[in-house]
Amino acid sequence: MADPTQTEQDASTGGTSQSGATPEDLLDELKSFGNNLKEALRTVWESQERKTVQSELETGLKNLGSALDQAATEFRESGMGQQIKEDVEDLQERLRQKEIDTKVRTELFGILRTVNTELENLVAHKTPPEAPKTGGGPDHAS
Repeated sequence: MADPTQTEQDASTGGTSQSGATPEDLLDELKSFGNNLKEALRTVWESQERKTVQSELETGLKNLGSALDQAATEFRESGMGQQIKEDVEDLQERLRQKEIDTKVRTELFGILRTVNTELENLVAHKTPPEAPKTGGGPDHAS
């Protein structure tokens, strides 16, 4: 005779007790989940609501782009726009001039370093070598 408790458990879990779920049952359930999810996404994608929202977004973005283009054109042609353009050009020129100043300083530094190195080498070759020191330092008597 069947255990009534076991029958109730089987009914509440879809006919299979949770402790008796096999790997194949789990695989079947995952496949079913995947198919259901795919179908739900397809249904939403093909819905008239999604198409309407997409169309409204596209129209809104086109209108926004046109409005921004018009605003930019008006600003560019305004007195303030012209002043900002001149200020930006002036700033660019000052930055270019600073870049030139930096390059000149860098090149001058490189030239001076090379000349100093050559002078140091020349002095080192012309200076008579010191007598070898014995001991450990200058205050150590030989």
